[in-house]
Amino acid sequence: MEITWISTLKSLLLQSMEKIVRHIETLLRRHDYVILPDFGGFVIQHQPAKISEEQIAPPLAVVGFNPLMNTSDGLLAIEISRAENKSFREAIQLIDSEITQFKQQLKNKKTISCGSLGTLSLNPEGKIMFLPSPNGALLPANYGLSTLFYSQIAKEIEEKRRKTVTISIPSRNKIARYAAVGIIAVGLMFSAPKLNNVSNTTANFNPLEFFNTSEGVNNVSETTSVVENAITTNQQEILQQPEEKKYHVIVGCMPTQKMADDLCAYLKGQNYPNAYVVEPPIKTYRVAIESFSDKNEAIAYMENLRKTNPEFPDAWVLNY
Repeated sequence: MEITWISTLKSLLLQSMEKIVRHIETLLRRHDYVILPDFGGFVIQHQPAKISEEQIAPPLAVVGFNPLMNTSDGLLAIEISRAENKSFREAIQLIDSEITQFKQQLKNKKTISCGSLGTLSLNPEGKIMFLPSPNGALLPANYGLSTLFYSQIAKEIEEKRRKTVTISIPSRNKIARYAAVGIIAVGLMFSAPKLNNVSNTTANFNPLEFFNTSEGVNNVSETTSVVENAITTNQQEILQQPEEKKYHVIVGCMPTQKMADDLCAYLKGQNYPNAYVVEPPIKTYRVAIESFSDKNEAIAYMENLRKTNPEFPDAWVLNY
């Protein structure tokens, strides 16, 4: 009979403690701290985001405990009075009773569970130690935030417009005609005799008389041939130059050079030998799995890569 009574008493005390903890949790969703008179205060502490080489941890709001905050401000008593339909005095008496139980349990070297807040215990020096809950999920400031791992391929869309410079090269026939006219004009300038009688000479002037007709035609044809040969050589050189590959299929954007190099090494190991880091980096190090000189070929490769390889569902084309 006595054992049953003790068990019932412990159960009632536990339920009462759970009520106090629930009221504290409710208040911490709306306030920065809650004070237990003559015991200590639960305080919300804000931690900044943490960035490492493998992940980005979001900013986090956690609950701490300060034993120096032990002067009552009435906030907890008001909440208990409102929620449980008690008078303010009854609420204060309930809080005092629970704090007495807290101290007794700590004195008996027991750990007090504070629900989702954490746990309370005494250290060897007799000071209250609080171990907060690692997730802090009960606080609205933490809702929707999760750790971001770099293994998830980041998406970044960057569009650049490049001005296209068009250079038109005249055809062979036009260049040959221009060259012939130029040679005749130069010949006239340097071959014309000195004119003593301006009027007579002008009247009888025939430019072709000052040239050997056959020699002039031969010179023109030889010069035209030289120009044509030069044009042919230049066109061959232009055709032999490799096409510029300015359309890159991007599969990853990394914050550091090392991580970009590691991704390139991984892609080459997966039978993508043309993977490389697009330079220069703007905000991140962009890793291209393949590059093309034709835009349509790059888009076709990207679409096929998305369909056939589940590792790259967000691959995109960069025009650089």
